[in-house]
Amino acid sequence: MMHLLALVWLLCRMGFTVAQSQTLTIYHTNDLQGQLLPGPSYDELLGGFRRLCQALKGAAADRAALVVDGGDALGSDPLSRWDGGKPAWELMGAVGYTAVVAGDHEFDYGLDTLKVRLEGGPAIVGINIGVQGLAVVP
Repeated sequence: MMHLLALVWLLCRMGFTVAQSQTLTIYHTNDLQGQLLPGPSYDELLGGFRRLCQALKGAAADRAALVVDGGDALGSDPLSRWDGGKPAWELMGAVGYTAVVAGDHEFDYGLDTLKVRLEGGPAIVGINIGVQGLAVVP
């Protein structure tokens, strides 16, 4: 039930109303782990955020697209970790992510850094997560 409520909230945030009939395209990623560059298991030109940006090209401008991540968007990638996940988070905002589910790696850099991430880029969606001083979205 909570997943349905979160989806309704996201659709309302995008400006959808009940009276409109549109096709909604949902792009989903999971466990990006802040992998900015292709890893050893990928072709040299594929993988990492370069590949992700190519795949999601145009999604940011498409109001009928919902781009979500299922958690662990941030992680232990050395390049991403260098600045507390900031490069990965900014790239996610630039390519049009609407929301990210808070996985355990979103907390790797501490609550202060997570609060900063909440100020820009995609929304963080989570259940049973509370941060003192931040408004709770019903």
